Amino acid sequence: MKCERGPKTITLYIAALGLTPNGHIEENLAKLIELTTGQKVQPTKEEVDKWLRKRHTRDADLVANAPLPHLTQAFPTLTHLLQTLKQDP
Repeated sequence: MKCERGPKTITLYIAALGLTPNGHIEENLAKLIELTTGQKVQPTKEEVDKWLRKRHTRDADLVANAPLPHLTQAFPTLTHLLQTLKQDP
């Protein structure tokens, strides 16, 4: 994400690191799958990938097609960060 303030521009890199202290993005994706489809998926890379393959979709498509309230619930830290960055200082 590129951020600008006055004449200065920086590139900000953001990583989604799951819902638990030692988590992974698969935790977020499993939560998003549950919210959007009602199906529970184990929050492991193998299970999330298996679910996506079975439906011929990608994680990016899942995120792109999800309603904003579901994204906010599945990626709470990331959405909070983006809302904070969006605020005018």
